[in-house]
Amino acid sequence: MRIFLTGASGFVGSFCLRHLLSTGDHEIAVLLRSPETAWRIKDFISDTTLIQGDLGKLDEIETQVQDFKPAAFVHLAWNGVSGKDRNALTQWRNVPASLELVEMASRTGANHWIGLGSQAEYGPCQNKIDEKTN
Repeated sequence: MRIFLTGASGFVGSFCLRHLLSTGDHEIAVLLRSPETAWRIKDFISDTTLIQGDLGKLDEIETQVQDFKPAAFVHLAWNGVSGKDRNALTQWRNVPASLELVEMASRTGANHWIGLGSQAEYGPCQNKIDEKTN
């Protein structure tokens, strides 16, 4: 299956990418802002189709995604998840970017959509975040 993956250089995304490539059943295109800083996946990024771009500028990469013809989108990217940005209001920009990505998936003919995250879905929180956080 051809899969378009966002967030491949993050903690969750790097493990997802590693697993998908290990099966040998998938062709993967990854969206990366800065491939040179993607240290978690540097050993196997060459096994993917690299699409350099940003969630905030999806119009600039749509032709490349259309040319790749993914059957599935796996969306694991979220801007502003570390340190001082964890509670920043700018995190709300991720919502329209994710919706635009869903629309792109539809336009490019993808039949599957998976989206998940690791903490930002909980919203602003001053304490440790876990599954019991309200």
